[in-house]
Amino acid sequence: MRWLIVTLAFLLSAPAVAQETAPFGLRWGMTSAQAIAAGVQLVEPSKYLSGLTFMTRSLPEGLKDTGWSSLDFNKEGKLWRVSTKSTPFASDPFGRLVRARIDELVDAISEKNGEAQLVSVLPSTVKLAQPDRFAESLYLKQRVYGFSWLTKAMIIDITAESEDDKTYYVLTYRDRKLAEKALE
Repeated sequence: MRWLIVTLAFLLSAPAVAQETAPFGLRWGMTSAQAIAAGVQLVEPSKYLSGLTFMTRSLPEGLKDTGWSSLDFNKEGKLWRVSTKSTPFASDPFGRLVRARIDELVDAISEKNGEAQLVSVLPSTVKLAQPDRFAESLYLKQRVYGFSWLTKAMIIDITAESEDDKTYYVLTYRDRKLAEKALE
């Protein structure tokens, strides 16, 4: 009987929605105050229909080549999306550096989340389809190169992007349940 009372007391004191582990030492559903308490330095938010987006350069557990990150909180103030943008790979017109780094990350993410799906669109012009025009075709939005995972709990995307001949990757994690609510 005593065991039943202790168990009921524990269950009643637990939060109604358990926070799931998010990437980079964060937790899905955490508030911006909880993120700050975890050591994240949030910059003034941008307001969107789906809630608030904060920029940061400090995550509890970041990637070695992260340039910046953004944390998206829904209208209830709960974390539902985490995005990181790498530091640029300078002079990468062929995209070799960014693709090599994406391949490393795809292998690491696939170990935990299953096989990735390639997301690729080639340029419609012969000129932009040339290997030395990889970065330019990304910049002109004529090419898409990335990978995507759809798990029971998350949607994960990594894409190559470009500014002139500098390339970088953007890695985005979304909690499926909270994303549905944020995008309603």
